[in-house]
Amino acid sequence: RPVWFLFHWLVKLVVLVVLGVRAALRPRLVRYGLLVLIVVGVVGWRYFGASLPGLSAAPLAVSGQTGSATVDLGHSTLPHSPVVDRYIQAEANYDAATMWSLLSDDMKNSIQVSGATGTGLQQLQTAVDTAKQQGRQYVGATYVGGIPLGGGDSVYFYVLLVWDPTGNGAIPYIYLVGPDSKIVSIQ
Repeated sequence: RPVWFLFHWLVKLVVLVVLGVRAALRPRLVRYGLLVLIVVGVVGWRYFGASLPGLSAAPLAVSGQTGSATVDLGHSTLPHSPVVDRYIQAEANYDAATMWSLLSDDMKNSIQVSGATGTGLQQLQTAVDTAKQQGRQYVGATYVGGIPLGGGDSVYFYVLLVWDPTGNGAIPYIYLVGPDSKIVSIQ
């Protein structure tokens, strides 16, 4: 009998709470306001809140001839890619040979086909030398996030901060890395 009494009052309490919440949320302004607060809270937590468990929030320092860049790990499904970090560091150092070594064979072939003269490595070295002569400097890089794809591929999103004589610019890059840890494409 005492258990039945407690159960009866517990059910009444739950019904009253549900009816009270429903009555409080009846006006549209309150419902939509609460929905907006929830969405803003989730977005704010996602981009400005605490790090996800298991991920390091320590920045990765990348130093080059033009200074140093920092790769901010932020929030992502995958940790940053060492291959992409090395590529960005080589780019900051104007090191075409290292950049070339980190590219997949398919990407190397596409560079060679698209170029007019010389090997793909020579073409890449010419592009890097031109950027250096024009005063292009890599100020920093921010890691936005990474997502695993089917077949062992992964995609990584970075924003590179670049300075040239015309000013500063933030350039978004998408790196596709194959299962062999080589860069398949850069967009």
